[in-house]
Amino acid sequence: MRTLALALVLIAAADAVAQGFPADPIAEAKAFLELFLAKDARLSGRFDATMAKAFTSAQAAATADQLVAAGGNFVAFGAARVEEQGPYLVVITVGTYERLEFDFRVVFDGEGKVAGFFAQNPRLPTGAWLAPSYADAAKFTEEELTVDAGGWPLPATLTLPKGKGPFPAVVLVHGSGPNDRDETMGPNKVFKDLAWGLATRGVAVLRYDKRTKVHALRLGPLVDSFGVREEVVEDALAALELLSRDARIDAGRIALVGHSLGAQLAPMIALDAAGRKLPGASALVLLAPPARPLEDLVLEQSRYLASLEPKLSDEQKGVLAELEKAVARVKELPSGKTYPPAELPLGAPAAYWLSLAGYDPVAAAKATGLPLLVLHGGRDYQVPAADAALWKAGVGSLKAATLKTFPALNHLFIAGKGTPSPAEYSTAGHVDSGVVKAIADFALKAGK
Repeated sequence: MRTLALALVLIAAADAVAQGFPADPIAEAKAFLELFLAKDARLSGRFDATMAKAFTSAQAAATADQLVAAGGNFVAFGAARVEEQGPYLVVITVGTYERLEFDFRVVFDGEGKVAGFFAQNPRLPTGAWLAPSYADAAKFTEEELTVDAGGWPLPATLTLPKGKGPFPAVVLVHGSGPNDRDETMGPNKVFKDLAWGLATRGVAVLRYDKRTKVHALRLGPLVDSFGVREEVVEDALAALELLSRDARIDAGRIALVGHSLGAQLAPMIALDAAGRKLPGASALVLLAPPARPLEDLVLEQSRYLASLEPKLSDEQKGVLAELEKAVARVKELPSGKTYPPAELPLGAPAAYWLSLAGYDPVAAAKATGLPLLVLHGGRDYQVPAADAALWKAGVGSLKAATLKTFPALNHLFIAGKGTPSPAEYSTAGHVDSGVVKAIADFALKAGK
């Protein structure tokens, strides 16, 4: 899963029907953003009632700090544009930091209140993605498709090896946050690396933009019933079904490749497919899969990042203490207690945490009976060695399971040095060629 600084999604729905937008929406959005960057408590006065509850002044200040930790000091605003989306007006403004730039999206309702706020698409201020050395574009083609799980169409790309099929294939399932189909983080594109590298080796790859990226505003009113099935599972099932109907694909050799949260949920996806008699996966590839509850990892990550600071301010200590309380509240949800999103980790609603309650990904992976490839990075502070050890204890003795840790790789499976931190995600790199080879070899054999 991504750190909050690089995967921030804050959604709140306005109840009012549009009556009239701000006269100068770009100026209004920049005024809002200036309050956000300054950690000014007056920010909350610009929210609608739902957003005010979902994103408190303390949470806003902590988020502003996290963006600075990831991108360096704020430099300037860049180009801005306005989009009208149903009853909302969305202003997209480029915000440039020293190491990264983001698309700030400020959503206004018809009363001029801020009904949603997003910081998306972290990337280097200059430069472009370059293909990894192990990818040969002459060996594959790409075509645009649509993955549609019951009225939630998602733009997708099928990377298809040249030659005579049918080909073995994989479906890529993202980590947390509003990821695009490339799983872009700063200058890095984890899923594009995998797609081009695997297709070069003869494996077709389907990747798609995530529902929380494509349909963020539409999801706002559904926030109280939104869980991991709506975020991840249903779309992955639709992607598996789409591939299984393609005559160029070997339907008996389609592996599910999940990263982070996607890896944690891959066994759930496989079990759902089997239970509902839907086209499923022939094998599971789990990249940096957590073995412990998500809320525990969120807290552990925050404590780790705090440990990198020379000295914590009282404000930072307060944010960490509030997070500890929020995690404790998640543990109480299955008993029937309920809390508003603002009092739970990451501002996610109770329904989201309940959708993960009691879920054990290691036990679920065993229950699938599918071949497993479980890979971890030795420099991964987000899904650390403790989780790799739990996977080894749980499935390491299975004949159909292969587990490997790459000591030099981080959470993105990119090589790095020194103390792991979010800052290294802003350094351009590529998924390690050994990881690509391991997945390709596994996918080529799976289902045979």
